[in-house]
Amino acid sequence: MAAVNERQVVAVIGVNELIYFELDTAGQVVEIEKRELEHQVVAVGIAPVPGGRQRARFLAVADSENKMRIYSLQPTDCLQSLSMLVLPSRVVSLRILEMASLGGTALYVNMGTTNGVFFRATLDKVTGQMTDNRARFLGSRPVKLFNVTVNGSEGILALSSRSWLCYNFQNRFRMMPLSYVPLEFASSFHSEQCPEGIVSIAGDSLRIFTTEQLGDMFNQTQIPLRYTPRKMTIHPSTQNLILIEADNDTYPYAEKQKLIEMFRKADGEDPIRVEPTDGGEEEDAMPESVFGVPRPGSGKWASCLRILDAPRGKTLDLLELDNNEMAVSICMCAFQNKQGELYLCVGTVKDLVFEPRRMCTEGYVHVYRLYENGVTKFSLVHKTPVQDIPGALCEYNGRLLVGVGPILRIYDLGKKKLLRKCESKKFPNHIVSIWMSEDKIIVGDMQQSYHFVKYNRPDNVLYVFADDCIPRWITSGSLLDPTTIAAGDKFGNVFVLRLPDKVNQQLEEDPTGGTIQWNTKDIAGAPYKLDMLINFYVGETITKVVKTTITPGGNDVILYCTIFGTIGAFLPFSSREDIDFFTNLEMHLRTEFKPLCGREHLSFRSYYAPCRNVVDGDLCEQYPNITSDQQKKIADALERNPGEVLKKLE
Repeated sequence: MAAVNERQVVAVIGVNELIYFELDTAGQVVEIEKRELEHQVVAVGIAPVPGGRQRARFLAVADSENKMRIYSLQPTDCLQSLSMLVLPSRVVSLRILEMASLGGTALYVNMGTTNGVFFRATLDKVTGQMTDNRARFLGSRPVKLFNVTVNGSEGILALSSRSWLCYNFQNRFRMMPLSYVPLEFASSFHSEQCPEGIVSIAGDSLRIFTTEQLGDMFNQTQIPLRYTPRKMTIHPSTQNLILIEADNDTYPYAEKQKLIEMFRKADGEDPIRVEPTDGGEEEDAMPESVFGVPRPGSGKWASCLRILDAPRGKTLDLLELDNNEMAVSICMCAFQNKQGELYLCVGTVKDLVFEPRRMCTEGYVHVYRLYENGVTKFSLVHKTPVQDIPGALCEYNGRLLVGVGPILRIYDLGKKKLLRKCESKKFPNHIVSIWMSEDKIIVGDMQQSYHFVKYNRPDNVLYVFADDCIPRWITSGSLLDPTTIAAGDKFGNVFVLRLPDKVNQQLEEDPTGGTIQWNTKDIAGAPYKLDMLINFYVGETITKVVKTTITPGGNDVILYCTIFGTIGAFLPFSSREDIDFFTNLEMHLRTEFKPLCGREHLSFRSYYAPCRNVVDGDLCEQYPNITSDQQKKIADALERNPGEVLKKLE
């Protein structure tokens, strides 16, 4: 076991004996000092030689007692202990690295332990004391550390059950998982073709690779589809994705193939037979993404349904819709009168146009079985015509809720078509989403935000008891809890609405809703209004809002996507102290870090409605980019030092 840098070597002889060697002026390696320690040495690491110096000053040694000590390498006190850090588990790998910090550089001791936790402590360049110890769980295997070069500076590759790259980016320390197979050993590799490569061992193979797209927070895998994906759902038992795809001004696949063959015959070419790929598409010598496709004009639709095995990227079945139909909504439904058998329900529309208004000749609700003779495929049960666009579908207590234009209906499964059981015509424009929350139904209207609906089974009546006081052009939303909604609109706002507690309590005391139902005949809108808890202007049209967890075992976050490809997240604060800290930091940065165009930050974030109960993390992350004097000024106002502020941000 040994640790080396440009001019120094520390070797471990036997179990606990350290021998220190140094390169003299003649280029010879000479022994400087020897010391025997009390406990078994399990890992050693030596600091890099600073610029303009002959030797590094510090040596890190970890022993079998879960202690890590810093020793001096100065001639006056060589191999004398300077500081100690006690860790919860045994260290298996040590690296001392110099990285940028607060406008200068600092030494960091990086430690990998047997239980998969990575520790990082700041090492004082003068006294050798360790401060600001931080920990992060990387995987189930012991963490091995290796020095690598990233963007022209030193970094660390941490290998556990997953590989992590530690480096500085925009004056901030970052740890990013590699989208690669698990590695066992690695080292930095340099050549003309690969200036910043990494050579590694994975299983019984030797691999050389480079790191790309370091600034990306998410890894992605592309699966080509036939048309633009519109909506999708997940089969609860097989976890397969079921997608609906549609494009306007596009020929259906069969018609397009006939046109291509006709063009080839007209040019005197022989028809070329191409084999389909695993995705169900045929490889063409002239790909559409490069050469384009024939365009029939607006109003001509092409649409299909697809069952996709996402982990393998394989299409299990694909069903093309004909007769100028377009799929607009999808859901899984277990009908009660069929002993809970699971069906796929798809809402389609025929001859859809958007001018002078959104309208169609007819809508349909298709019901499919997804298995036939043990094979995963679409099997049509029946097709039910409706008078308007079936914009949203949802299961409700063994029945199917359908939003047909501005009408909300409840259907049951019949032998030849769906059977209408109940409907409500009290919605203003067009229903685009339906959710079920305990005994309540949440309906999203295209222009008038969300409505809370109750179904009175004895009277077979649907009535609206609460809605939003602000008209919103909603695009997507998600339930946070039975009475709370997070959603986004087409103007770039993300907001959270909640049903007041007193209204929810009144519904529990009066489950039939008689008081609300019969005493509000002359009221415009619903008798109760939703409370707006959060509002934040993103600046881009929101396409999707969902409640999820980013890391296994982590807290729930609100994840949103925009039409320009942005993926953002709203993270909940866990303590009042964090709320006060980041609120004050945001307030100071609004003053000290002015936008380039000179616009007031608070005015921008409150473009359509006042910004409420949200701290702008993008603004807070600009703290490392301001000058050192500004950092110190803000840190003093927060009664902290700049290092503590940066630790909070990380």
